[in-house]
Amino acid sequence: MRLFFIFLISAALLAGCVHNPPVAKIDTFGEKLTKFRYSLYKDLKGMDMEALNTLMGDGFSGHAVGVRCKTFYNENREQIRVYQRAILSKFSGTELDLTDVVRDERFNGILKDGPISALGVMEKMIESGDMKEEGKRAYTVFKFMSIDPLRRVNFIIPMLVSHLFSVQEVAARSLKNNLGATLIATKEIRPDYWEIIFDQYERVFYFDFDIKQDILWLKKVGKRQ
Repeated sequence: MRLFFIFLISAALLAGCVHNPPVAKIDTFGEKLTKFRYSLYKDLKGMDMEALNTLMGDGFSGHAVGVRCKTFYNENREQIRVYQRAILSKFSGTELDLTDVVRDERFNGILKDGPISALGVMEKMIESGDMKEEGKRAYTVFKFMSIDPLRRVNFIIPMLVSHLFSVQEVAARSLKNNLGATLIATKEIRPDYWEIIFDQYERVFYFDFDIKQDILWLKKVGKRQ
């Protein structure tokens, strides 16, 4: 379970890259971030999957990668906010037709207490108390890996789907999404607080993203009738 959970984080974030706008065209910080992340390869050289999963479960605590990621994140916090605004602004002009979308009851259990944060979703997927603590530690590194809020959305959606649906349904969804393309729409509800909508036709995912706190919230899931 532990290996699967950490692997799912990495795989989902990698899959989410396909939706990223070209970072170099957004902001010079995109280039800075890419160069920094490339430099981490040297610290990760020679590690196998077991070693990486162990480190990820510990949030890379005490390891050079963890220290460097935390330092980079803290020292560039304002630039990160600007970068996130630029990414979300790119999709603010997208028009969606959601007139035939109704609430998807299969997600009621996840949302029964209202909007849930990305960390909260991760904790819902984990049954063991020990794994919940490990998930919290992994979340620190996850926030760095998903500085782009769209990558974070692309992590949460497959995690939810893999938890609630059968293997066959998950496989069918994956194929459909590789043939089709998600429409993304964003709107700044108030300063630095954005709504993000991922329209994957059969299902529509509604998120809020708080730039100041760097927190992503899942607030609703819809389906087309």
